[in-house]
Order: sequence, then structure tokens, then C-alpha cells
Amino acid sequence: MISTFVFDETHDPPGTEYGFMDEIAAGSSWASPQVAGIVALMLGVNPALTFEDVKYILEVTATDIGVPGYDQWTGAGLVNARKAVEYVMKYALPADWNGDGNIETLDAALYLIDYTNAHAMTDLNLDAVQTTDDVTIFLNSYAGE
Repeated sequence: MISTFVFDETHDPPGTEYGFMDEIAAGSSWASPQVAGIVALMLGVNPALTFEDVKYILEVTATDIGVPGYDQWTGAGLVNARKAVEYVMKYALPADWNGDGNIETLDAALYLIDYTNAHAMTDLNLDAVQTTDDVTIFLNSYAGE
């Protein structure tokens, strides 16, 4: 579950009440079109993404709100369109890590910094584990393979 609502921490326990505009404008009929639009943007960048790929990317790029980590009120957090599409762009062409359209030494340095800091977007094989396989995927892309 991914939330698309404004989270309200004033209720006890936190997360038991949240809304979007008012109490009536809430639920899956509001969230579904938003998430569908974001998925369309993701598939526009990489049409080969599987359902599992999309689900994983939406979860790891969500902005955590409320109780830290996955929770019953907000799931993985607030869906983040910019981060999700950015991840797909990095997944499609990891060598252009900063997304400026140029493959240069700076891209390699930025990837290695993100990898060292265990940034979720460095998981390039989408297996939910950061390994040297991800570095190999980046280096192969960087080398033009």
C-alpha cells in the first residue's frame, strides 16, 4: 500500500486519521488514478518494466510518513512521482547517473557515493539487495556494453 494523502500526526495513535481536502475525498478512488499516472510515466521511460519492478520502485522511492518504516496506516509512505521516474531513468541507463544526458566521470563518482551510502536507487537489478552485481551493471553501462 502506498499513501497519497496528507498525514495527520495529531491523532492518537499517529496515522489513524489522514485526509486529502476533506474526509470525503479519500480512499482508493483518489489514490488509484494518481498511482496509475505515475506508473504511466515510469512505463514511458521503460516499457519493459514488470509489475514486480514497478511495485518495488514505488515502494523504495516512497516518502516515509508517520511511523518509521512500513505501517498499517500509510504502507510504504507517500508515493513520490519524481523519485520513481528518476529511479526508472537510472535503471534504464545507469551510466548517466545524474541524468544530464552526458556520460562522464562525474556519473561514476556519484554512483559510487550513492552506493557507499546504501542509497536504494543503486539496486540496479531490482532484487532488493545491494550487491556487487549492481556495481557491475553500472560499470557495464558506463563502458557502453
